[in-house]
Amino acid sequence: MKKWMMMSFCTVLASQNLQADVVGGFMPLNATWDMHLGVLVDKTTDTVHIQLSGPANRWFAVGFNNSNMSGTYTIVAEATGANNIVERKMVGNGNPGSVITSGLAVQSDTVTNNVRTVYLTRPRIGATAGHYTFADTADTIPIIYARGTGTTFSNHTGSNRDGSKSLTKETPAAPKLAVQSHGLSGIDLQLTNLVFGVKNHLEVTDNLQSNTWSTAEVIELAPPSTGPIGWLFSSNVTSTVTNDTRFFRISQ
Repeated sequence: MKKWMMMSFCTVLASQNLQADVVGGFMPLNATWDMHLGVLVDKTTDTVHIQLSGPANRWFAVGFNNSNMSGTYTIVAEATGANNIVERKMVGNGNPGSVITSGLAVQSDTVTNNVRTVYLTRPRIGATAGHYTFADTADTIPIIYARGTGTTFSNHTGSNRDGSKSLTKETPAAPKLAVQSHGLSGIDLQLTNLVFGVKNHLEVTDNLQSNTWSTAEVIELAPPSTGPIGWLFSSNVTSTVTNDTRFFRISQ
């Protein structure tokens, strides 16, 4: 991923925002049910990052690219049992189909205030015809979702499902730097628009002509346990100044 912004000790000298190699989006599915969904596609690695939250004491699920269960690729998180996050190919309303070979990797699975949040990754391209292939471009995906009345996957009632939502994927803004001076002893850098799951390199040089940069810090952010995922991050970094002027850039 090639995105960078450069700044001097006190003054922005130059910036160049190249097209990001990720697209993604976040949406509340049903705040009353504590259900939220975030999807980020990393074009460089052809990997999809998925963040899904729901009630900790029930099973919950989300299906992609359809407004009903007919033939829909779905991720189901049961509240109990080993390996309780699975992929299914639905058959139709009232027929949940069967579990399909999983390409999911569980990066984290946490519960806070009775809200369970799972952070998953999987290949962008579906392994079989039953798996959904995520586009690596900005688009809008129809979404279905449901929650159960118990901990184990089973039929849900009509009041525990919805097929009216869509997730919009878009290209995030380029990373940004802001600076605050603390005299000659140091500065505070405020870094924003850092993408989770990607190594964000804060690089420094005191001689632009040499074009020789050293890494001051590598920031790799995991998605938060709740709330928006992706590029809605901030991180404070303090760097000590040893010369009158230093130049910084973020590269990803």
